[in-house]
Amino acid sequence: MHTTHLLYLHGFRSSPLSAKAQTMAALVQKRFPLTVCHCPALPLSPREAMQRVMATVSGWHAELALRTWP
Repeated sequence: MHTTHLLYLHGFRSSPLSAKAQTMAALVQKRFPLTVCHCPALPLSPREAMQRVMATVSGWHAELALRTWP
């Protein structure tokens, strides 16, 4: 089994549109086309940021159960 998801957490006061986040997403797509790269936009509040991260990854297990492998 291979890595199916990659979670990239940008720094505070940064965004998924930053050069590093975009470079990482492009690299993952090129080298690992079956891996989904997630980079959620994070609010400044650490508590809200963690809630957003947890919401992003919460469905991954169920998604893997439904996925068919080549």
